[in-house]
Amino acid sequence: LGEWPALSVKKSTLRRATPESDTGWHQDGPFLGEGIHTVNVWTSLTGAGDDAPGVDIFAMPLDHIVTTGTEGAPHQWSVSPAEVATYGVENIARPIFEPGDGLMFDQMSLHATAIDPAMTKDRYALETWFFGPSSYPMAQVPIVF
Repeated sequence: LGEWPALSVKKSTLRRATPESDTGWHQDGPFLGEGIHTVNVWTSLTGAGDDAPGVDIFAMPLDHIVTTGTEGAPHQWSVSPAEVATYGVENIARPIFEPGDGLMFDQMSLHATAIDPAMTKDRYALETWFFGPSSYPMAQVPIVF
């Protein structure tokens, strides 16, 4: 972030994902607004990625917002699988998480909830969001360190 982080009380959450959860490739940047810099610390509280939903992440840095809502995208806010494929499906990672394992990603990271038919369990995870105070979104509730 280039500065001391400010924790978001409002955006941080305990999230449950079921094998039936809705999903879609996305970046968090478009939801947060122009010029917002953030790091999401995603911490698995249960196993994830094999028998419970995990995270698919495009393991390559992006410096731009990817086009959303194109043909094949499940939602207007999501990126279509065809668009994701243009960046190289070999760059998609699906980590296997044990309880306590984590993943850090920024507002430009392209990611989705990872679900496949073999998954039968629910997953619980903490999302802890940190923002740079100089670009903190005013709709959030900060705790400054």
